[in-house]
Amino acid sequence: MEAGKRTIREIFNRGQNLEIPFFQRAYVWDTTQWLRFLEDMRSVSQSRKPYFLGSVILKQEETASNIDAKRTVVDGQQRLTTLNIFLKVLCLKKCRLPLFSCQCEVVVNL
Repeated sequence: MEAGKRTIREIFNRGQNLEIPFFQRAYVWDTTQWLRFLEDMRSVSQSRKPYFLGSVILKQEETASNIDAKRTVVDGQQRLTTLNIFLKVLCLKKCRLPLFSCQCEVVVNL
């Protein structure tokens, strides 16, 4: 297992699908958690400082070829889902965010 700091870009721009296994709970973030997250995003955009998303554990699934390569989300599904929703809305609102182009494709293909 490899541990380390990763950017959102490094998590999503690997050309591999992220799979949410059946044992993960349903998405449960409510208005309070969303408001806290949005305030964090506003603060980060103004300060330009890195944002700590929390721990995310992904398990690389081994395949015979890299064509079907995927990573299983072991921990962090709620945060990754929230981030995907947020990035999708940004893309729909702005339509010109090259930094987030790949993330939007991930959301659309879920």
